[in-house]
Amino acid sequence: MARYRDYFPATRKGGGPLSVPAVSPIIKGVIERRSFSFAALIHNPSDTTSELYGWTRRVFLEFRELELRLLLGDLKPSLQFQI
Repeated sequence: MARYRDYFPATRKGGGPLSVPAVSPIIKGVIERRSFSFAALIHNPSDTTSELYGWTRRVFLEFRELELRLLLGDLKPSLQFQI
C-alpha cells in the first residue's frame, strides 16, 4: 500500500489517507453479530488485550489523527505571522 502512496498525493486539507488495518476472520465474526457495538467495546472493554480491542483502538486513533490534521489545517492560516 505504501508504495502507491506517492502516486496519489493528498489533495485535501486532511493530509494523507487513513490507514485502517484489514479485519481478521475472528474480528469479522465478532463484529457481524447483531448485539455487537463499537461504542460499548470502547466504553466498557472487557479485555483490553484482545485482538478486537487492539484493532478498534488503532482505527479510532487513525480517525483522531485525521480530526487533528483537519483542525490544524483550519488553524494554520490564523496562526501565521502577519506583518
